Amino acid sequence: MLDSIFKDTMASMNWKEIEIAATNDTLVLVPVSVIEEHGPHLSLAVDCLCSYILCRLIREELKKFQRSSLISPPYYWGINNATGGFPGSFTVRKETLRYMIIDLLLSLHRWGFKRLFIINWHGDKEHLLTIVDAIQEAGVNFGVRAFIVLSEFEVERLKISQSIPYIVCIKEDQARQNYLDIHAGSDEVSIISNFFPEHVNEELASRLEPTNLTKEDLNIWNKGWFDTKTLIPEGYFGNPKDFSKEKGRVIIEQKSKLIATQIESFLRMNG
Repeated sequence: MLDSIFKDTMASMNWKEIEIAATNDTLVLVPVSVIEEHGPHLSLAVDCLCSYILCRLIREELKKFQRSSLISPPYYWGINNATGGFPGSFTVRKETLRYMIIDLLLSLHRWGFKRLFIINWHGDKEHLLTIVDAIQEAGVNFGVRAFIVLSEFEVERLKISQSIPYIVCIKEDQARQNYLDIHAGSDEVSIISNFFPEHVNEELASRLEPTNLTKEDLNIWNKGWFDTKTLIPEGYFGNPKDFSKEKGRVIIEQKSKLIATQIESFLRMNG
């Protein structure tokens, strides 16, 4: 796994290459995620892999705008309240995550990188709010220009404003459906099946029944820990069997284009 998520990141470069990139106004994409259970059919690495491959494709899309970017080594120690009751869902204290994100951003800032974009793949509310707080603190106390990419849905869920200067807000089409697919379901199985097939048991995924859970069930999901484990005893929230490699490719390609376009628009407006 480590080779998978470090390939083509700053971790595979030498310090001279880093120094040159910092002097050339290179953007930095910072993949942030967690190590977390994803049912009996996916590895704990799903979020790490998804944030990494998304950054890879965002970087390619940014080239179309003549924007050069690097990918920092992925960060994957975060807060897992929803799935904290499952073995394998590592979680850290809020203070630990906040200090680690600040220190990560400070390192990049000290080397001369001027604009840093956190690309997060993990929806835990406390996890996201802690990252937002860390970005604000890094900016106010140390002059770091860091931003986080959030969807309109995430902004609404966090009860924060889209106009906060360090948030890059994207609008994603929300498919209308009766049942939710938010964790280790169709989308994530499709992505992993396409890009990292060694991390999914496709035969098992094809036999798992959909959870058929709705927005009302999110209240239990948000309680986390053993309430969540009672709600989804197998550790997935969605319909794993409804996966395809093509769907996984389309999801990541569309999301990367959307984010890159919004970053470019944001940079043109804010410098």
